[in-house]
Amino acid sequence: RGPSGTIGTNKPDGALAAAQIAADLSKGAGRKGYDALQPLLIRRGVDPVSFVDWKIIEQAEAARARPGSPREKFTRIAEMLAARQ
Repeated sequence: RGPSGTIGTNKPDGALAAAQIAADLSKGAGRKGYDALQPLLIRRGVDPVSFVDWKIIEQAEAARARPGSPREKFTRIAEMLAARQ
């Protein structure tokens, strides 16, 4: 259904998604995951964001936060992706 309302409104959905992911983890044992997916995405013209990239983006958001705020989220995808550089 997508997000709506406040964090509290969406928390049960997040918990359900986490439980489903945890249940699926054992089903993927032995699969290559991102290492196999990344070349496919690149061939299809998609610019994938790795976990390392995500951590860099997260650090950039924290660095641009106003005093008293944990982060200032990027509102434009191009800005977010540029933060990886």
